[in-house]
Amino acid sequence: MGASAIIYGLLLSDDNQVCERQLGALEQNTSPAIRAETERLLPEVRQIAVQARLPLADLALPGLRMMSSLQFEQLSATVQALVEADGQIDLFE
Repeated sequence: MGASAIIYGLLLSDDNQVCERQLGALEQNTSPAIRAETERLLPEVRQIAVQARLPLADLALPGLRMMSSLQFEQLSATVQALVEADGQIDLFE
């Protein structure tokens, strides 16, 4: 759960309006526990320098590899929803 929450946190926008839409998508696509964990980690994730985001995502990979196929499908759909929520795709996404 922590690995997916980190990935979701990395994708959440700094713009409050966009972030609220993304959190709504997170709530629709995941469990309340994952949304809560994402929101709990968000202050720390937002402090991470841009150049450290990819290495952090890489550190989350072992946890993500342990997911079942259903969990991975849920992660993939949620990531897609978070990326599309702001109508833009940046280099990290």
